[in-house]
Amino acid sequence: MIAKVSKGTNMDQIYIPKNKINPGTYVQIEEIEPIELHYHNIDYIEPIKIEIIKKIFAITKHTTLITGSFLNKGMKFNDIDVIIISEKINYEEELKEVLGEDLHLIVISKKELDKGIATDPLFCGMISKYISSKNIAFNVKREINPELLDMHLLTSKSLIDTYEYLTVKERYKQFRNFISIKMFLDGKNISEENAKRELNIMFDEKFIEYLLDNTLEPNKLRKKYKQEYNKIQQRLFDEAKARNKSNKKPSSRHVSTQNSSNVNKRSK
Repeated sequence: MIAKVSKGTNMDQIYIPKNKINPGTYVQIEEIEPIELHYHNIDYIEPIKIEIIKKIFAITKHTTLITGSFLNKGMKFNDIDVIIISEKINYEEELKEVLGEDLHLIVISKKELDKGIATDPLFCGMISKYISSKNIAFNVKREINPELLDMHLLTSKSLIDTYEYLTVKERYKQFRNFISIKMFLDGKNISEENAKRELNIMFDEKFIEYLLDNTLEPNKLRKKYKQEYNKIQQRLFDEAKARNKSNKKPSSRHVSTQNSSNVNKRSK
């Protein structure tokens, strides 16, 4: 449990929620080191979110990253994505006391995280913007794994078959997944902002606006999307064929450097 010392008239004091600790119980008070926030590609974040992040970092002892929609401007976010770089310890129960069911927790070793960033567009997008408890760098060579990318591509195939039955949120998520795969193959940095820009370039300069307003014409869109989908699928097929022919490891032609060395440490 984390509590703040308040200044009193005669004695300083700590307030804790009722029913957490029985009156008369002896407790040990330990001072916590000042909490530092390291920002990567963050222009602005609301003060209330900063306080929540500080509570999270006060609980976790390992390097911890906050990512995802929680870092977008405003209070419309799905959940709070927390990545703890650790072999085992995850602090799940302690974090749920602070965040409730809004917690989306990933516990992963640094080696596994680097591997994910090297091979998986979803991981690349995840660490495109974050706040961390410690300064951390990601500088890995991108590897093309056709089987993994094809598996991700299949999750966006329903845009062809069942577009009308998907919600706007589901459509947007699948389009973002699709364009992230293309950006990964092209060696581009993957972020939500870059994904929106690439989709607007591919389909229409106001594509994202029309998509979110649900004003796109399904049949016309389906034809264009199917063409682009088949192009990506063919690229993955060619990559797999070349790899099998030479019996080599996944291609590492494209290099992605995502490094937090330019992170500015701020005190809030």
